[in-house]
Amino acid sequence: MCNRYEIAEFGKEAFALGVRYLGVCCGAGPHHIRSLAEALGRRPPASRYTADMSKHILFGTDKRLNQQNLEFGRKIYGRVHPTAP
Repeated sequence: MCNRYEIAEFGKEAFALGVRYLGVCCGAGPHHIRSLAEALGRRPPASRYTADMSKHILFGTDKRLNQQNLEFGRKIYGRVHPTAP
C-alpha cells in the first residue's frame, strides 16, 4: 500500500536506475498513475486534477494566503509551513 507521493518517489528512483518501463499493480488508482507520470516530467490530461498545494491553508506558499489563515494554523496546529508568509 503506497500513497501517491511514495509512488512518485519510486518512479524517480527507478528511472534513475535505468528502468524505462514503469507501472503499478492492482490497488492503484488514477491518482497513483498520474503522480508517477508527473514525477517523470510528463503532464497527462488528468494533471488538471492534481491538487495545487501552494494554496493549502498551512503548507501553501501562495502569497494570497491571508494572515487569518496563518493565525488559524498556529492556533490549531501550533505551527505553519516555514516558507509561508
